[in-house]
Amino acid sequence: SSIKKGHVHKASVKLNLADIRNINKEDLDAYLTFYDLDLNYFNDHKPITNISGNAHFDLEKVKISINKGNIGTASVENSKVTINFLDQ
Repeated sequence: SSIKKGHVHKASVKLNLADIRNINKEDLDAYLTFYDLDLNYFNDHKPITNISGNAHFDLEKVKISINKGNIGTASVENSKVTINFLDQ
């Protein structure tokens, strides 16, 4: 996957590295708001373009909320995606 273009409007990261050998889910909490993002997730699929929304992630998952975007001539609105990391 790759992000071809876009802007991050706001971002925040909370990171606790008090015990670097024992990092827990609660030790990372990040949030960002984006717009005009183009994402090509699979090479054999059309890219998602002009995406606006936000993403929240920690060490277990990424939650993406899309306010609007396009896949070809189709519109994407008010969509949510959660990606769970499997290598825990």
